[in-house]
Order: sequence, then structure tokens, then C-alpha cells
Amino acid sequence: MTTRFFVFGIDPRALVMAAIAGTAAFVLGGDVIPAPQAKAAAIIVATIGLWATGLIPEALTALGFFAAAILFKVAPTETILSGLISSAFWMIFSGIVIGMAIKATGLSARIADLLAALLGKSQASILAGVTVFGVVLAFLMPSAMGRVVLIVPVLADLVARLGLAKEDKFSSGVMLAGILGTSLPSTAIYPANIPNNVMGGIFENLFHQRISYSDYLIDYFPLFGIAKTALLILVLIHFHGGKGEGVANRKASHRPPLAPAERRLVVYLGAAMALWMTDAIHGIPPAWVGLL
Repeated sequence: MTTRFFVFGIDPRALVMAAIAGTAAFVLGGDVIPAPQAKAAAIIVATIGLWATGLIPEALTALGFFAAAILFKVAPTETILSGLISSAFWMIFSGIVIGMAIKATGLSARIADLLAALLGKSQASILAGVTVFGVVLAFLMPSAMGRVVLIVPVLADLVARLGLAKEDKFSSGVMLAGILGTSLPSTAIYPANIPNNVMGGIFENLFHQRISYSDYLIDYFPLFGIAKTALLILVLIHFHGGKGEGVANRKASHRPPLAPAERRLVVYLGAAMALWMTDAIHGIPPAWVGLL
């Protein structure tokens, strides 16, 4: 077991890496490459190195990158912080908050109960139902990362409701069906994952045009949403579903009526989905709907 020594709470190896990057920038600056480019290269190399090695938390590395870039004036401050004013950042942020709200209000456990009651008895129908549930969730939450954080405890509750053992192959299939169902077909729903949001933010900044939620859905959802979901269900049934086997050990669950916080959240999510689907009419970008 190795002993790690910290200086002011920071791993010395991180300080050494930063020192090497700074020395390289000082030596190369003005001789090999222009000084501004040398400073930028040093900051980028140090940031990537810290992310790759994990010597300090990734979030602190990212904050250090912004601080160093502003301190050494590698670009105008408004350029360095431009990503924080793009719609992509706020869409990701709102998605994480929505996911936390669904979990904190207890709506996730209620969803698991409802899902268990609606699913069929065969393994194939359960896998198909959970996959479709993941796709539906992509319409309600605008961040794949937030949805995965939400759906894992929902699926764990669902596996328990179905009376499955955690190490069972079918229970693994149920978990995969929800996770893959909410992440893979979501590329066809504009605000439903981070790459789409980043693409939309870049497109908006470069060409001063925004991508319409409804137009994007009409163009891509038939193939990359519906067809991909159908293919995913077939693959999951082949690898994780038994031939004609059913699930009969369902556990009954009786939950109280919706709490006030749950009712409010249902109303908010319904309003958000309605606004996302009709953005071509009212013109409000999906990011600001999510933030609202």
C-alpha cells in the first residue's frame, strides 16, 4: 500500500505536472512557437494530463483550466467563457436538475410501480416495455446523463418488484434495456443528449440560427428513433430474454396518493414537454424551456 503525501490538499504530482507545463511554455514561447500559442498549449497539455491521470478531481481541473486561461490571457475572457452562455450548457444543467427533482420527490419509485403494473408477463414483453419506457423518458428529460442517473434506481426498484435476483441474466437485460433505450435512440430527439446540445450550441454561435425541436424530430426520429429501438429490442431479447419464459413472482406495492411536490413536478414536466414539442410555433429554444 503506497502512501500519498499532499501539499495544501493537492497531490504533489499535479504540482509537478503544472510546473513542467509552465516551464515548457516559458522555454518554447517566442523561440519555437509564438508566446500566446505556447501558453495555450501548456495549459491544454496540463489539463489533459490531469484529466487522464485523475491526480485531482476532474471538476477542479476544469476550473483550473478556465482560471489559467483567463489569468494568462490566452484569449479574450468572453471567448473563454462563451460556452457558459450557449444553450447547450443550460440544457445539460437543466437536465441534471430535472433528474434530481424526479428522484428527490419520490416520483422515480412511483414510476417503477406503474411500470411493473403495465408490463406484460413474458420476458420479451418486459424487455420491450422497459426499452420503450427509456425512449419515452428521453422526451421528458433533456440530458442523457441525468436520465441514466434517474433510470438506474427506477430499474433497480423494478427488478425488485418483479422478484428477480440481481445476478440473474434477465435482470441484467432489464437494466440494459432501460439504459440503452434512453441513450441510443435519443440521438433522434434534439435536446435529449449532450452531443446534440453541443452541436446545436455550436451551430447557433457560428451561423446565428437555431435548430427546431419539431423539425429535427420529424427528420430523424423515424429511422434513428423507431427503427433503432426495434433493433435494440430484438438484440436484447436474443441475448437476455428466455424463450417463452414468464415472470410470475411480482411483488405487490401500495403507494399513497401523489404528494403535492410530485403533483407539481408532473405539471411542470407536462408543460415543458408541450413547449418543447411546439417550439416551431412559439420560438422559445429548448434550453430556456428546460431552465424555466
